[in-house]
Amino acid sequence: MAGTAGTSNKHGRGRTSAAEAEQRATNAADAKVAAAAMKGYSFHELMDKCRLLCIASNEAALRRHLAEFIDHKLVTQERGSGTERYVVALPDAILKELLAGVLARL
Repeated sequence: MAGTAGTSNKHGRGRTSAAEAEQRATNAADAKVAAAAMKGYSFHELMDKCRLLCIASNEAALRRHLAEFIDHKLVTQERGSGTERYVVALPDAILKELLAGVLARL
């Protein structure tokens, strides 16, 4: 009987540890996304991500999307040192809520 209880506890702890590891990985990914959003993305970084995710297949389409986001004050455009960067203009709490909603759909 003691052997069965030990096995059960071992598996239970393994699941807890896996869940904790998954949560730490999620938190690390959230922090990485938040840090990137704070510094913004160059147009070419965005184009690469959009192609990968099938959001925009060419530069003209991405520029149209960005123009809409800027018009609605969802994104700001910053120019400096020869590059343009796009920064999400939403508070962190709203970004986290949006991210959670997107991830829940995956």
